Amino acid sequence: MHRPCPRTRHSKRGSNVSWVTAQDDSHNADLPEWRRRCIRNYGDCKEGLFAGPCYDCLRMCEGQQDWPIEVCGPKRKKR
Repeated sequence: MHRPCPRTRHSKRGSNVSWVTAQDDSHNADLPEWRRRCIRNYGDCKEGLFAGPCYDCLRMCEGQQDWPIEVCGPKRKKR
């Protein structure tokens, strides 16, 4: 499963502002791609983009090597 959409966030380091994409997970480069997806989706879940028990979904993802979209899917828009 791919992330819904890339987002950007910034961090200040001294007087310089650097923009980092939310998909910048180069620190996890040694992990298999499925695990990197699990971690990225967990981060999205914790930021409120997915509904459901984020930690439980991370653990399910690690076991199944796929994000459990039926348990932790995108939040539905309010009508």
